[in-house]
Amino acid sequence: MNTTPHVRRESPVVSLITGAVPESAVQHVRNALQLLTFMEAQNPTTWAMVPELGRAQRRARAAVVLLEVEAHFPPTRHAADHIRGAVQAILDADVQWDVLTEIRAACARLLQALFLTETM
Repeated sequence: MNTTPHVRRESPVVSLITGAVPESAVQHVRNALQLLTFMEAQNPTTWAMVPELGRAQRRARAAVVLLEVEAHFPPTRHAADHIRGAVQAILDADVQWDVLTEIRAACARLLQALFLTETM
């Protein structure tokens, strides 16, 4: 004989977010880093021949670290300098933007992050 009482459970509730959630500056820089890493994997020869691309990647990584620190402490504006340096490195790179289509998207993401960091 089963003596445990029957417990009635409610149906689970699923909530959907219908509006678009805007991306933060650090998310834009991370997306740019993903694009740069993809370019490095797909075109290792071009990556080795154009040192500005590696410089842009290093500056973007530094910006991510600083943006994550600024999430916990007052902003210092140093991240904007690194983002600006990454954009400048991409612009200085001697590559065909029509051939490496990801470079345009990476630069656009960095510019969006720069705008967000300078308007904080």
